[in-house]
Amino acid sequence: VVRERATGVSVPGLVRRHLWSRLGAEHDAYVLLDGAGSAQLDGGLACSLRDLSRFGLMLAQGGRLAGVKVVPEDWLCDVRRNGDKAAFAAAAATGGGGDYDGCSYRSCFWVREMADHTVFSAVGWLGQRVYVNQEAGVVVAVFSSAPPALYEQWGAHVFQACEDLARRLA
Repeated sequence: VVRERATGVSVPGLVRRHLWSRLGAEHDAYVLLDGAGSAQLDGGLACSLRDLSRFGLMLAQGGRLAGVKVVPEDWLCDVRRNGDKAAFAAAAATGGGGDYDGCSYRSCFWVREMADHTVFSAVGWLGQRVYVNQEAGVVVAVFSSAPPALYEQWGAHVFQACEDLARRLA
């Protein structure tokens, strides 16, 4: 609501103008609205797999895609480096860690520092995700579905599969 009042443009309009059009998206994205009509971008953005892949590729390329600056590189550096692992661990202790053990969370991204690289992922409800290993130049976009009771275990396997694929491709 604050963004809409400050700019006079709806959140979907802002996403279209500042993100989707710069990505060269093939399809419209859809934004979930809550009961009051407010946009829910934390798990409420639906798009095609190809456009999710474009989004990931832009992240892997430091915020640029096809020579077009989409997001500031310093914002990506902030996402990758400034999450609070201790706060995340304390919160995860109350609800299980699943594939988020050792992570931090920053600006809607799950961030995990590995021995030789940092991975950041946008994770959707019950199986959607974009995995970005910027050092290896590897992006994996995933559309799938897992029952809620199995999602935590399943998510850890998906993360490991993405890591294995990145190692093979790097």
